[in-house]
Amino acid sequence: MTEIWQIYELIFVLQTGSAVFTPTFQAAIPDMDLLRFSGEALDQLVAIFSNWAGLVKSSAE
Repeated sequence: MTEIWQIYELIFVLQTGSAVFTPTFQAAIPDMDLLRFSGEALDQLVAIFSNWAGLVKSSAE
């Protein structure tokens, strides 16, 4: 059964991740030349963020 503190912990973890990811991603966008990115590079970028999201999810459980 889920305790109330577990819900607060999950919210805290998700908000912390968002607080770190969003400004980092926004700061990186001007440095990226998206037209020169190959499909493989984009796939790797998606894989990195997917793995990070999975780690956050598993640590919250």
